[in-house]
Amino acid sequence: WLYQCRSADNWPSLITSISLRYPPLEHLSHLETQTVNARRSARGYRLTAAALVLLLLAMAQPVQLTTPITAEAESEPVDLILVVGTAISMRLRDYQIAGQSIDRLGMAKRFLDDFVRDYQGHRVGLVLLGNPPMLWLPLTDDKQVVRNAISRIEPVLAGRLTDPGATLELVAAQFASEDEKVVVMVSDGGLQVGDISPTEATARLRKRGFTTYVIGLGATRGTAISTERGGLLFSPADLDMLQQVAKAGGGEMFHIHAAEDFNTALEAIETLHRRPLPPKRAERLHISWYPLPLGLGMLMLILAFAGNPAAYREKR
Repeated sequence: WLYQCRSADNWPSLITSISLRYPPLEHLSHLETQTVNARRSARGYRLTAAALVLLLLAMAQPVQLTTPITAEAESEPVDLILVVGTAISMRLRDYQIAGQSIDRLGMAKRFLDDFVRDYQGHRVGLVLLGNPPMLWLPLTDDKQVVRNAISRIEPVLAGRLTDPGATLELVAAQFASEDEKVVVMVSDGGLQVGDISPTEATARLRKRGFTTYVIGLGATRGTAISTERGGLLFSPADLDMLQQVAKAGGGEMFHIHAAEDFNTALEAIETLHRRPLPPKRAERLHISWYPLPLGLGMLMLILAFAGNPAAYREKR
């Protein structure tokens, strides 16, 4: 385009122009004006050429790449099934928190609520360890729903006794999934009934891909009496049975002596099954820069045509 503008040849025309060999005398007075216009035309040609280069650059879509953004490593999906005992023995007040006596089930509910709130796994389900056992909440990733379900658990809600074997069979039937499955049984191990032994049921559960941990509640000896009307005779925690269940399930047993032991046990269980996935491929944001050369090019075109539009018309 610039070469054609500077060339002595005019743009091709379909109509041959008629010219005189000697221009009129009065036309010579306009030579100075034509010189000025020629200078303006040269400046306009340069602006137009620069504008075309900038417009071509804008069409190339220039971008700026930011620093790589690495996504945080995600935790491997883990389904957590909480099995909470509700036998009558869970009313015994074995624990003290801030000088106030608290029963076994109240202790479990308080710390399970904090644990679910900060849980980093996938989904949580809830089963009541009773006679008969009860599916209290199917697997869900809504933590608030799980916390509400925990708050509604009361003693003897699933009967006065416990059937651990039937409860674990219920877990195997209701919570089959492709994700890693962890069962946390919270119980004092007392008042057991049922045709299937707890260790046998746990071993079957282990073969189906479940890992079972046990949190044992209650003292092994003492004279704790419920403050409920009528009172309760002391029922010690059956730690031997709970230990056998944890061993058969490929997990561990944690006996809760004080409030801080509950947090330690839950954190240990979560840590054992917190295996981060490899980080995703780093991504980089693209910041588009084409508006800058596009705007400058359009501005130069405006200046070029506004400087001497007649020169372009005469050239054509």
